[in-house]
Amino acid sequence: MLRLTAPSAPLPDFSGFHPSFQDANGQADPRGGDVRRAFYLSYNDSYCEYLKPEEVEQRVENGEKVVSTTYVTPYPPGYPVLVPGQVFSPEILSFMRSLDTPRSTATGPTSATGVYVDKALEIAATRA
Repeated sequence: MLRLTAPSAPLPDFSGFHPSFQDANGQADPRGGDVRRAFYLSYNDSYCEYLKPEEVEQRVENGEKVVSTTYVTPYPPGYPVLVPGQVFSPEILSFMRSLDTPRSTATGPTSATGVYVDKALEIAATRA
């Protein structure tokens, strides 16, 4: 019962969008991203792969930009920590671990998180 009454970790700062999904206006501001383009690009399953949480963490630790294909919403608490096109950060991964929750709306066919493959990010960058 203590877990229900103990405060969770504070929500991490916005990590920013991958350069492939920056606003069409070419804004340098990482908060300005094209969520719509990122969301619909994931409809082509060949542009996506599904990673277990430990695989996402390993790639982030290795300095790779891991980009979400969908809304990542741990439940509970039930609010998104990533939107399509946004990059996973160490702070976001730490926050998700602190929630101690096994469920997320971002899980795919293998109970893993959907992320973009490099080819999809290249295609998205040419359509900006």
